[in-house]
Amino acid sequence: TGLVPCGREMSLQAVAAAPPAAAAAVAVASGSPSGAGGASQHVTVHCPVVFGSAAFWLGRKADETATHRWTLYVRGAGNEDISYFVSKVTFHLHESFAQPVREVLQPPYEVTELGWGEFDARIRLHFRDPGEEPIDVVHSIKLYPSGNVPPSLKKPVVHEVYDEVVFTSPKQSLFEKMHRDCRTKHSSISFQEHLPEFSDAHDMQVLVEAQKLVLDELNRAKEELVRMEQERATLSQRLAERSGPGRRKLGPR
Repeated sequence: TGLVPCGREMSLQAVAAAPPAAAAAVAVASGSPSGAGGASQHVTVHCPVVFGSAAFWLGRKADETATHRWTLYVRGAGNEDISYFVSKVTFHLHESFAQPVREVLQPPYEVTELGWGEFDARIRLHFRDPGEEPIDVVHSIKLYPSGNVPPSLKKPVVHEVYDEVVFTSPKQSLFEKMHRDCRTKHSSISFQEHLPEFSDAHDMQVLVEAQKLVLDELNRAKEELVRMEQERATLSQRLAERSGPGRRKLGPR
C-alpha cells in the first residue's frame, strides 16, 4: 500500500461546488483477481482520497484564543464513503489541545476545534485489511485567506489536497469489497456546500479557463507589441523629418 501525491491542491476561500454525479473511486490498473481468499495477483487499485481543513472566522468579537472554528477531515474525492477501505482515522493535533490525539471509527472522518493559530496536523489512515500498514499524512490547517482577501463570517477558508491510496495485489476479499461498495455509499460533511470538487469535468473546466487566461495574455502582449511598433515608426518618421532637406547636418570637419 502506498500514497501517491497527485499534485492537486486547493486552497481557497469558499468555493461552492455541487457534488460530482459519480466518482470512480476505484480504478484497476492491470491484472486479475485470484481465487477466493487469496491475493489479487498483479492488480493495482487506486482509491482517491482528499485531506482537508475548513476554518470559519468567528468575527471581531471572538475571544483572542478562539478566533476560528475549524474542522480537519478526510473524505472521498467524490464524497463517497471511504469506509469500504478505511477502518479508522487518527488525527494528531497540536499538543496544546486537550486530548491532541483523536480516533474516529466511522464517517464522517473529521474533528472540530476552536483556535487562533495555524499548524501542521498529522493524519493516519488505518485500513480494513489488518495486513496493510497505516499511512501518515501531514496537512496544514489554514485559517486565513491568501492575499488581501478579508475574512468572511459566511464563507470558510478551505484547504484540500487530493491523493490516491494505491493497493498492490490486495486480498481477494478486500478487492471484491472495493468494487462492491466504492460507488454505492456516500458520506456528507456538515459544510458540504463549501467544498471544492475533484472530478474530470472540474479539471477540464480549470484547463479551459487556464487556456483562456493564457490566450488573453498573449493577445494583450500582441496588442502591446503593435502599439510599441507604431510608436517606433512614428518616432523614426519624426527623426527623418528633422534631418531632411533644408536642415544643416553637422559632420566631421
